[in-house]
Amino acid sequence: WENDYEYSPAHRWVKAIQASSYQATIPTRVSIALCIDNNIIDQLLPLLASINQNTTDPTTVYIVAYQLSAANQARLHQLAALFSRITVEFRPLSKALHQMIEPIKIKTNLPIATYTRVLLPYLFPELDRLLYLDTDTLVLNSLHQLWHTDLAGHFLGAGTDISVIEHYSHQMFMEQGKHYFNSGVLLMDLHLIRQYQTSALVLKTAIDAGNWFI
Repeated sequence: WENDYEYSPAHRWVKAIQASSYQATIPTRVSIALCIDNNIIDQLLPLLASINQNTTDPTTVYIVAYQLSAANQARLHQLAALFSRITVEFRPLSKALHQMIEPIKIKTNLPIATYTRVLLPYLFPELDRLLYLDTDTLVLNSLHQLWHTDLAGHFLGAGTDISVIEHYSHQMFMEQGKHYFNSGVLLMDLHLIRQYQTSALVLKTAIDAGNWFI
């Protein structure tokens, strides 16, 4: 590996976006996506409760899943009725979209649903901005400031993953490992991601790396 190895053209695209004086649209309604499967639906209640308790803006929480059982769909409707300050909607993932992540064969104990977040720009063509949260996340304060963060022409806003950087990233990615981020909380500029097709780039990389990346 070379220190200046280019993993993708994304950073060059960001520079071009910034040079164009691009200004993202930030809707007043907060849109949050939670990606689940039949095995992790039990984690939703504390997360939804924490969002409901701390929201200060109109907020819609979209529950995204592929082939969710009828029993769990019924449970979702019951959960949605518990909260008065947020709107909870179920957004099923189509077979056509799910087929885009099925070829990923990275050797890991993570379920394939882990990669559903990469499909969100395709699933929500009507949205320009979206906040993705892992289901084991808790919201402790208002999301207003995060939602209105200026991404300055970047595709994503995310937090540095300190544990990975301190223990693994330099060995795996050398100097570029300093930029390793936690994908459990992602502020996504869906408009830019669709325009530059960066989801397709991520999917191609994941599929290509499946034979050697653990």
